[in-house]
Amino acid sequence: MKKRLLAGILWFYAGWYAWAMVASLANLPNVLGPLVGLVAAAFVVVDPLRFVWRTRRTALPAATDA
Repeated sequence: MKKRLLAGILWFYAGWYAWAMVASLANLPNVLGPLVGLVAAAFVVVDPLRFVWRTRRTALPAATDA
């Protein structure tokens, strides 16, 4: 869970920074930056599609014919 929270914080700042770059190039309002960062962080932390945080599957032992 600590990895998810740290990743969420990093994605929040990455989204905010990415929006700031886009906003400065396209003359858009800079106020939406935290919202973009929040959406990116929420998607990474919650991960509804299990795209980022996949669970590891363990192989079943092979059946032996004795």
